[in-house]
Amino acid sequence: MSSWPHAPSKRVTEPGSYIVTAATYKKQHFFRSEARLAYLQDQLFEIALETGWELQAWALFSNHYQFAGFTENKNGIHELTSKLHGLSVNPPQRTR
Repeated sequence: MSSWPHAPSKRVTEPGSYIVTAATYKKQHFFRSEARLAYLQDQLFEIALETGWELQAWALFSNHYQFAGFTENKNGIHELTSKLHGLSVNPPQRTR
């Protein structure tokens, strides 16, 4: 191995197992309330099913999330994260 980059390339397009971590803009606590955190979880699960992901572990926090899972789809990471981030921009105010 000739070099090890500080951060891996964002060109991750192959099927396989992945661990994904993402943070909110400027690490602001957009999902501080129980309702907003529940919304984020609901969206993650729904989009994972819709895009063919098999989630194996996840952790959701007020300003970031992590999940481990498997996808058989090319561009699976991009598909899941772009849909999740697009839907989570303005989470609704709801109670659970």
